[in-house]
Amino acid sequence: MRLGAIDIGSNAVRLHVYDIARNDSKIMLDCLFSHRFPSRLGQDVFNTGNISEEKTSNLRAAIETLHFMAAEWQVETLRSVATSAFRDAENGRDVALHIEETTSVKIDIITGEEEAGLIRAGILTLAKTQTDSCIMIDVGGGSTEVSTFLNGENGPSYSFNVGTVRILAQGFTNTIREEMAEWMENNIPKDLNYTVFATGGNIRRIHKILGHSEVDPLQIPELQDLRSEMVNMTIEERMSRFDLNSDRADVLVPAVDLFLELVKGIPCEELYVPEITLSDGVACDLFLR
Repeated sequence: MRLGAIDIGSNAVRLHVYDIARNDSKIMLDCLFSHRFPSRLGQDVFNTGNISEEKTSNLRAAIETLHFMAAEWQVETLRSVATSAFRDAENGRDVALHIEETTSVKIDIITGEEEAGLIRAGILTLAKTQTDSCIMIDVGGGSTEVSTFLNGENGPSYSFNVGTVRILAQGFTNTIREEMAEWMENNIPKDLNYTVFATGGNIRRIHKILGHSEVDPLQIPELQDLRSEMVNMTIEERMSRFDLNSDRADVLVPAVDLFLELVKGIPCEELYVPEITLSDGVACDLFLR
């Protein structure tokens, strides 16, 4: 089956095209094509509360292109999901309806809980876990999702209303830090042996900057050292030193800060960074319907 997923995030818009099939009890997901447009929708929303006409026009053009690409790949079913920026925007539903009317692509504005659930489903379906208890942390542009799998069963999940683009606009407040610490204290048992998965474009890029292959875990001290190196650099210096685009260079430090804040509440020394995205979870969910 040929499936496609469009992920409309606070920082970028992405299309993934998959061939997906079942082999015995296992789902086999093969990503055939992906494309990314930077969007920075959150830059508008987290400062003004709305998606501007300019961002709406740019998004419509991006969706038109991605819809055409999906058709070229003969996608049978395409689902488009929008996350934090659309959830927060006062005109989010109006923009979604406008894009549907002009491109025929329906946008589902999913809740933070739905987002966390789709990410968990993708990881549990596709990743090799080391234990029967897992914690999944996904840092995006506008929100950060934590989901759990405890003793072989789905556990609590939560969507924190903070992400890398939101931090650039509003800062990383003590209120959010306290909310994270309280939730982790109340929902993460300290007596279990966890595999901890970190997902999102920023942590995957950091993983590569540090020279790791996909199967290599990322040690917490490595994150701390990289943060110390990057924090005193200008955006231009980060771009040159680490071969980054501008829309990635300015959000890496906020991304590291979010991961480091959350792992304070987890008994772990390392993170696994699979090449698994929200779109993978969307594709698995479409296949299983």
